[in-house]
Amino acid sequence: MRPLGVIAFFAVVWAACGWQALAQPQPNSVVSHSRQFYIHGRATGKDAPFIPGRDQPEIFTLNPQFLAITCDRVKSSVLGLLRLQDTYQARIHVTILARQRAYQPTQLVTTLYHDGWDFQLGLPEEIGERQLLEALVQVVVMEISQRGASRQPELPPWLVPGITENLLFSIGPSIIVRPQPLGWQARLPDMLSWSRQILRTGRPPSYTDLSFPGPIAPFSPALTNFHAAAHLFVHGLLKLPDGPRNLAGFLQTLPQTLNWQTAFLAAYGAHFTSPLEVEKWWALQVADVTAHYSGQSWSLTDSLGKLDAQLVTTLEYRATTNSPAEQKSLSLVQLLRTVDFSMQQQVIALKTRQIQSIQTFLARPVGELASKYRSRLEAYSEARSRMAYEAGLPSTLEARVERLLKSTLRELEQLDVEGMNLAQQARK
Repeated sequence: MRPLGVIAFFAVVWAACGWQALAQPQPNSVVSHSRQFYIHGRATGKDAPFIPGRDQPEIFTLNPQFLAITCDRVKSSVLGLLRLQDTYQARIHVTILARQRAYQPTQLVTTLYHDGWDFQLGLPEEIGERQLLEALVQVVVMEISQRGASRQPELPPWLVPGITENLLFSIGPSIIVRPQPLGWQARLPDMLSWSRQILRTGRPPSYTDLSFPGPIAPFSPALTNFHAAAHLFVHGLLKLPDGPRNLAGFLQTLPQTLNWQTAFLAAYGAHFTSPLEVEKWWALQVADVTAHYSGQSWSLTDSLGKLDAQLVTTLEYRATTNSPAEQKSLSLVQLLRTVDFSMQQQVIALKTRQIQSIQTFLARPVGELASKYRSRLEAYSEARSRMAYEAGLPSTLEARVERLLKSTLRELEQLDVEGMNLAQQARK
């Protein structure tokens, strides 16, 4: 389960004069490079502990300078997803709420003045990466949809979670700028891998469920399932012909319609003429994800391709806080030779789960090869972890680690050769 943030409330205020912000602007407020985001609050210089791994987002303390960069990155990523130019009309004031702890809800207030909209976003001082990204996507999407509008339009429940998931898996950790960590960060090689796995093991919601989800408990499996489905739904819309243009048009026409369903059918009229057609299309998307339960195995060639995709890890490396993240694709051998063990543990845990999720559908010889890779990786991770607690041995820790690494690399290289031999058989 992946805990997710929730927007606490929205308010629309018709006014011709000023409105008290979530927090008074401070002399040390930071303005983003695009000059759309105004960050209010002070850096405390501390950071909260976090649990590394994929199941829970990392918790960290917001810093105004880094938050300003993150805001612009998120906006640029949303605009890139929709293929829109940066023609913002409203400023967005982001206030870091001191002494607000992790997983407390974010606060968003929109106000209509005589000269346009104003956006006030309050963020807990301690926040998770996923919660921060969703809050920023929310306010960016609302600013786009409310340009020139006289009222706040209704957004479909699947829109913000779906865009957030697409950004999280297509761009990765580099979209959030933090004082730490530096160095290596992992990305999923398949941007739909996590969502597919969730929907295969759960009950995929219908289009009606996505449109009218009802109450869902925070941090619950039901919420995780909903966001996985929203991810797949938005990804599917973007893959349709003119998908980005249609999604952008949908946002821009929301204020002119009574509800989002009308705007959606108007924007996607070339693909859907009724909610029933959307439901049928969504059912096909879900069927494609869950079809692997039919018990059919992939061909030898397809199986090798699926396994090869799991054996490559895309990592991002940032040498300094402000330097751009450099992406590299590493084989398992390169991973063990290059990356520190703490990151290796996270990647190995991810890889073994991914291999296990496809192993049932692999052709038999490829499935056997996949099992060997899993066993070797798990054995290495367990042995390497145990070494830190072994005392009284004649050899040094460094020497034991070196011996384990050499033997593991040798076995992985042998498995790579087995894979190449199977690929030669498949080509005959």
